[in-house]
Amino acid sequence: MSMFKGLSKATVSSRLPDPRVGKADYLLNSMRVRENRDGSNRVQVSLTCLRGLTEGSDQKGDKVGIAIFSGDYFLTEFKRWVLAACGVARTDEEEVVEMACELLGDEVKGLDELDRAEKAWEHIAQLATAEGQGENAAGIFDNQVVIQIESIRKEGKDEGKGKMVDGVFVPEPIPTYLNSYPNRKVLFSELVDDLDEKDMKRFFGSEERFMELLEKEA
Repeated sequence: MSMFKGLSKATVSSRLPDPRVGKADYLLNSMRVRENRDGSNRVQVSLTCLRGLTEGSDQKGDKVGIAIFSGDYFLTEFKRWVLAACGVARTDEEEVVEMACELLGDEVKGLDELDRAEKAWEHIAQLATAEGQGENAAGIFDNQVVIQIESIRKEGKDEGKGKMVDGVFVPEPIPTYLNSYPNRKVLFSELVDDLDEKDMKRFFGSEERFMELLEKEA
């Protein structure tokens, strides 16, 4: 029997690896809404490391993925990512709301403060994830924003589970979880000394494109 029999039915995962524990600066390649196997949704964030900052962290060129799953903390976590990508502190999120309202124009005219903010954040989410804008549409942050991310592995709760083996109770290993936190937006001017011409072409398409993004900060 051929060792390749059944190859047509094999599936290949497109899932990117998780970030390594530590702190690094990443180019935000995309944020997209994806459906989970159970029918729920998640926002999948794809990133490329441009600079490792701590021992053991991802290094230049490493590609990773972070999922923001729907649930009790989904909106809080997603908002944290958007604010970091905008370079706005959590205490100043009204700045982002105002920017979105300017784009919406008459759509938010006459709305009270709460409805106005809700409409603004819905618009921001659609722009960030390209949701409803066509299969080939790009999000507003795609390949234009660098975010510093810190990834920490935390130990879960010991629930005392286990099994008896030859009359001895053997506890189950305590699970660990990786949490990745977007710390802040990183300016392109901070990266100039760490990226050569080949890096700029590799990560941004060309040196000219990198310089365009750099000039926008001025």
